[in-house]
Amino acid sequence: MVLLAAGPALGGVAVANAPGQASAQLGDEVSCEFPVELEDADGETVVVEEEPERVVALQPNAAQHMWSIGAQEKVVGMPVNQFTAYLNGSENRTNVLNDEGFSDPETVVDLEPDLVLAPDIVPDETVETLRDANVTVYRYPLINSFEQMYATVEDVGLLVGEFEGAAETTASVAGTIQATEAAVEDEESPRVYYEFFQFTASPGTIDHEVITRAGGENIVQEGDFDRAYGQLSDELLVERDPEWLVLQEGAPIPDSEALQQTTAVQEDQIIRIDSNFISQHGPRTLEPLRTIAEALHPEAIESATVGQAEPVERSRCAIADGGQTDDGQTGDGESDDQTDTTDGETGDTATDDDADGVGFTAVGAVAALAVLGLLARRLQ
Repeated sequence: MVLLAAGPALGGVAVANAPGQASAQLGDEVSCEFPVELEDADGETVVVEEEPERVVALQPNAAQHMWSIGAQEKVVGMPVNQFTAYLNGSENRTNVLNDEGFSDPETVVDLEPDLVLAPDIVPDETVETLRDANVTVYRYPLINSFEQMYATVEDVGLLVGEFEGAAETTASVAGTIQATEAAVEDEESPRVYYEFFQFTASPGTIDHEVITRAGGENIVQEGDFDRAYGQLSDELLVERDPEWLVLQEGAPIPDSEALQQTTAVQEDQIIRIDSNFISQHGPRTLEPLRTIAEALHPEAIESATVGQAEPVERSRCAIADGGQTDDGQTGDGESDDQTDTTDGETGDTATDDDADGVGFTAVGAVAALAVLGLLARRLQ
């Protein structure tokens, strides 16, 4: 009963309505001069009169967005915990979470931010409280695809005065994904099952895109459950017999009789991905995609030199001339990303054991509810 109670909260992150889906779409021409005016997911017109110097990110994915576009120095407040420890310098920011792990409006207001970034998972009451205190808040739209992620990251860049860095980053990610898809397009797509805390992802989620763009076939189909994240029945799991099982790093193979019968488990074809990067929908979501692609199609990925993919040409303000920065060089989007981690390498963290192992030793219904509550706050 406790698990069922937690399930809708988890699924609601991915299926909640985002009024207007207000982020500009890729290819839209926008003015990149201040004042900046954007309609957010609440339908609110957010006006930023001049380039912000103090920004608060209310969720880990918003912090990741700021780091990946080169705007981390502007972040004065954010969640400071195991879910953001991979971001260099995050420990030096003010933690905006209360003891229960939710955003504390009083702390945010005391930071006197010029702008607050509030992903869709942030409660309405928190956003309303901040706006009532005359704080400028940009409410994220639902991020359910890479295209939506690109647009959101670029909108963040626009709002904080780092559009060029945002456009270079999304161009690099899009280029790598495009090269990956090209490399595996002639390969057979093995059946893949992704499980996290007894839940899995259906079509219409960015997790599904990670699997399919990496050259796999998600065994979850439309209509298997009535929300974006749910539980696949044992009967369907056995019937569809996944050839590969994707788990988060540190997670044990689920003790499920149905899962134990699958080809994936029988042949030990297990792929492990970074829990932060798959659940924090941002540029780092590329890393799980690459991990899965390299496991499913190692020869195709290696021969295609996907790691040297050209950025996808952009058409929005800062690099509307075809992907060149002010110094005439094509942005590769890697320099900022490489400094995000504590060891200087893209996609690796010095805190994997802490971040990925959260909740796996939980026992009993109350502990399971707490774990799923944590996961719901991470899945953005």
